[in-house]
Amino acid sequence: MAHYRRSGMERAERLLDLVALFLNAREPLSWADIGEAFPAEYAAGSPEANIRKFERDKADLSELGISLVYVQGEEREKDGYRLDRGAYYLPELALPPDELAVLYASGAAALAGEAFPFRDDLAHALKKIAFAAGEPPGVGRDWARAASSARRGGLLSSRVAELSRAIASRKRVLLRYRSLQRGRVSKREVDPYGLAYRSGVWILAGHCHLRGDVRHFRVDRIVDLTVNAVRPKSPDFEVPADFRIEKVAAARPWEFGRGEGVEARLRLDRDLAFLADRTFAGARTIARDTGGVVLAVRVTDGEAFLRAVLPLGEGAEILGPPELRERAREVLRDLLDRHGAES
Repeated sequence: MAHYRRSGMERAERLLDLVALFLNAREPLSWADIGEAFPAEYAAGSPEANIRKFERDKADLSELGISLVYVQGEEREKDGYRLDRGAYYLPELALPPDELAVLYASGAAALAGEAFPFRDDLAHALKKIAFAAGEPPGVGRDWARAASSARRGGLLSSRVAELSRAIASRKRVLLRYRSLQRGRVSKREVDPYGLAYRSGVWILAGHCHLRGDVRHFRVDRIVDLTVNAVRPKSPDFEVPADFRIEKVAAARPWEFGRGEGVEARLRLDRDLAFLADRTFAGARTIARDTGGVVLAVRVTDGEAFLRAVLPLGEGAEILGPPELRERAREVLRDLLDRHGAES
């Protein structure tokens, strides 16, 4: 049996070599076989220390989705460890051309997004799809090249990737977060439960220790982020059984706030009335005629609601409540002052 590096082996190299050993094995490997292949790693110390080191490496591989299992041999088969190949290899995707086109188009669109955090992995997957299909059906090569060359999302992309890792390992994070009101920055200790992408915005949902409740944070407003480095392999929290990230993803930006909120009354003229069933889907219709529609919208984040309504221009008007209508006036006056326009 071939020996692997005897000394100075980096952890990642050792794990890769360990996987290669099991992939090439035609039968289960005994503890003696493993020690023979890695004499400097699993045979140099005391038997207890060698086994502990191997168990740690097994745990590291398990976190990567690579399982080494011990099997009891029967008849002529020997006892030993083997790699669970069913969990290691992904099944072939035998997709018809139309489904393959949809899959490729969805991946290309995500790759073109500035803040997508797993660009390298996705680009690699798209290349495999393109290779398997000869050319992705229904998707032009120019689009694929444009998606592959789209610029990275920089800081936002790295924030999303870092939070994704913290969510997967259930590690607490310390945020410096800029609020929507007056831009104040506060420190928040958060147990991150999940990430959702909605209306062009990444939202982190998790338990905020400052507020003592589940809160939603816009990732683009995170000024600084630190993941708890204490006991990196031990989770800091458990996600509640009733938490569903799907509910966060389905929510509108103006529903990300907490508390009862207010019922805003919004008028859309006839040219914008179609938005009642799209942008403001789920809102209650108060009145509808040839001139437009009046909606009752439940709002827990007034600033987010204003960001959705004000760009619609004169075709949309906030009728109430008075405090939200006045806040809209303040925002518009501030915009006019900043751009030097006459009121």
